[in-house]
Amino acid sequence: MGLQRREPTREMPGRIKGPLLPYCSVDDKAKQLLCCTLSAISSNAPGIAWSTSLKVRCGTNSDKTLVGAPENIDPYIPAVQNAATFAMNAYNEQSKDEYVSKVLHVVSAKAQVVAGVIYTMEVKVGRTQCKKGSTVNADSCALMLTPGLRQTFLCNFEVLEVPWQNEEKLLQSSCKPLLM
Repeated sequence: MGLQRREPTREMPGRIKGPLLPYCSVDDKAKQLLCCTLSAISSNAPGIAWSTSLKVRCGTNSDKTLVGAPENIDPYIPAVQNAATFAMNAYNEQSKDEYVSKVLHVVSAKAQVVAGVIYTMEVKVGRTQCKKGSTVNADSCALMLTPGLRQTFLCNFEVLEVPWQNEEKLLQSSCKPLLM
């Protein structure tokens, strides 16, 4: 599946904006490479006025952490929730299961700034009562309660988001059943 172009909607608050590529320069005196990344998150969640927060992270080649390396982030921020929903929808399209699954809870998340942002997430999902093709919104479906069909999974999703082009791509997905 290639990159998918998406237009921003009211359901997509908290998108990261702008090219977030690292900036690096050489400190000749200290003989170190200094790199900085800038993240800008804009929020337009319903009932909340537009707000933007900026985060600058800098490091040298002698730091223990690498600038541009994956960073743990809050799994509850809107950008992560949107990436998890996108991943779940893409997974449902590829899955051979006749029922649609939905996100129950984002367990953990990381973000890595590349030519875009890669969100790596561990997500708890559940099978719903809705069959594929019966709905476009899995969130509106009730969870499956029928013994033998009820199933909860722990999924690992990796989503590339190129926000300044309104594109997203599911890079990796794997799910394993959780014992109930």
